[in-house]
Amino acid sequence: MDAEAQPPARLNPWTAIWWKPQAAIDAVVQRGGRSYALLLAALMGVATVIGFAALIPNLHWLAVVVVALLIGPLAGLLALYIDGALLSWIGRPLGGSASQSTLRTAIAWAALPNIAALLIMLGGIAVFRQDFLRAFAAPESVDDPVLLPLALVAALLPLWAIFLRIRTIGAVQRFGILRATASVAASLVVILAVAAAIRIFLFQPFSVPSTSMEPTLRVGDNFFADKRSYGLSRYSFPFDAGFEGRFGAAAPLRGDIVVFKLPTDRKFDYIKRVIGLPGDEILVQHGVLHINGTPVPKRPIGDVTVETGDGRAYTIPSFEETLPEGRKIVVLEMEPDGPFDNVGPFKVAPGHYFVMGDNRDNSMDSRSVEQVGLIPAENIFARASIIYFSNAELRDTSSPAHAFDNIRWDRLLTVPK
Repeated sequence: MDAEAQPPARLNPWTAIWWKPQAAIDAVVQRGGRSYALLLAALMGVATVIGFAALIPNLHWLAVVVVALLIGPLAGLLALYIDGALLSWIGRPLGGSASQSTLRTAIAWAALPNIAALLIMLGGIAVFRQDFLRAFAAPESVDDPVLLPLALVAALLPLWAIFLRIRTIGAVQRFGILRATASVAASLVVILAVAAAIRIFLFQPFSVPSTSMEPTLRVGDNFFADKRSYGLSRYSFPFDAGFEGRFGAAAPLRGDIVVFKLPTDRKFDYIKRVIGLPGDEILVQHGVLHINGTPVPKRPIGDVTVETGDGRAYTIPSFEETLPEGRKIVVLEMEPDGPFDNVGPFKVAPGHYFVMGDNRDNSMDSRSVEQVGLIPAENIFARASIIYFSNAELRDTSSPAHAFDNIRWDRLLTVPK
C-alpha cells in the first residue's frame, strides 16, 4: 500500500482534505470521522439553498437566510442519501465495492469548499446585507471593489468541491482518476436526465414578468405549468424537436390558462387564457366580449390594485365574465375604450385557438393579428397548474422587521383560475 493510501497517524482531515483528499478520506473512514457526514451534508444544503435563493429577485437578505436554514438541512441530507445510492449503483459495473455509508462519508467531506463558501456568504450578508445578494443576482449593478471578488470566491469554491468529490470517491472505491471522473460524471448525467424528464413530461416552472394576466397571475408569481395537460408536441422540449402534431393530445378548454410558443417568434413563451375554440367567431365591442354572436355576461365587482414590476401601483376596475360553458373569470378594464376594446370579428381556424389576457387593456394577445394572432394547437404545450411562490417589489432592504413583508402568503400553493 502506498504512502497516500496509508494515512499518517497525525493527519488532520479538516485541512488535509483540501490538498490530500485521498489520504484525508482514508483517515476519516479509518478513524470514525463518518459521524460528521450528516452535519456536513446539512451545512452543504444550507449553502446550496442560499446560492439559489440569492438569484431570486426581491428577496430580503434575512428571508434568504431564514429559508436556507429551514429548508437547507433537509435538502442536504436528502441529496446525500440520493448521491450515495446513485454512486454505489454506478460504481458497481466499474469495479467499485465501497458501501453506501462510506460513499456518503466521501461525498460529505468533499463538500468542505461548499461550507467554506457558506461562511463567506453568511459573512458577506452580515456585513453588506442586500448588496451582497445583488452581487450574485445582478453583478453589473454593483461597484463596490470588495463585493464582487468576495461573491466570485463564494461562487468558485463549489468547483473545487467537484474536484474533491472525484478524488474522494476514487479513494474509497479504489478507482484511478479516469474511473472516478466517469463515476461522478455519470451520476450528474443521471440527475440531469431525471430533472429534464420532469421538465419535459411533467411540470415546468415559470415566472410572471408582466401584468397582462392580472389579477389571475400577478407580477412576481412563480408557478408550475402542467406539461401533461395537452399531450406532447415539438415545443414540449427545451429545443425544437422538429416533429409535427401531438402525442396523447387533449384539447384545451375555454377558460384554460395556457403556456404556448409565440407563433411569430417561437423563442418566446407566452401565457394567456383560451377564449376562442376552433370554429368560433370572436368579437369585442366597447369592451364587451362576444362569442359566436352572443355577448358574454359581464358585471362589475370592484377595483383591484395592480403593482407593476418597478413597484408602481394602479387601481383598476375589475369585472366578472361568465363564459358560455359557465366558467367565471375576473378581468380588468384600465380604460373604457382601449385600443383592443373594438376589434374583430375573428374566425378561429381549425386546429387553432384565440387567446386573451385577463388585463384586457394591457395584453398583447390574439386581438393583435400582427404580433400574436391565432395560436396553433401544437404551440400550446402546458397549462398553469399551481403558484408555488409569489413576492412583490422589495421596498425596505435594511430593516429585518420587514424581511417578509413583500411575500404574498395568501397566493402560495394556490391554483390560478
